[in-house]
Order: sequence, then structure tokens, then C-alpha cells
Amino acid sequence: MSIGGFVPITSAKLPLVVEVLSKRLPASANLWNIVKLYNGNRYSSHVTTTFFCYNDTVDDESLLFAIQRRE
Repeated sequence: MSIGGFVPITSAKLPLVVEVLSKRLPASANLWNIVKLYNGNRYSSHVTTTFFCYNDTVDDESLLFAIQRRE
């Protein structure tokens, strides 16, 4: 599924996302915290989190965002 060029990030790429976001702190603190909580399985089973990147690229210039849904 793609949303205007944004594609979901696989769990295998999440360590790279953390690395990229760490370079952007403090501006990226909210998304960085979401990724860290997601990786640590610290979310309720009622929350579904999907991470997206533009053009399936995760690097220092990437546009990244997350969508969280509560069931």
C-alpha cells in the first residue's frame, strides 16, 4: 500500500530509522520515541503503529512519519 509515494517501513529497517532520527534530535523526538517504544513492545495491543517513508528510502534526507490507530 502506498500513500502518495509514501510506503510502509518494514520492521527490518526500523534500526536504520532510529539511527536517522537520532541525528535529527531534538526536532524528531516524537517520532524517535514512538519507534523506540514500538521496538521495545511497550505499546498496548490496542494500538497499531505503521511507519512510512517516501519512495522506500531511509536516509538522512528522508521524509518519515507514523500513523497510530487505536482499536
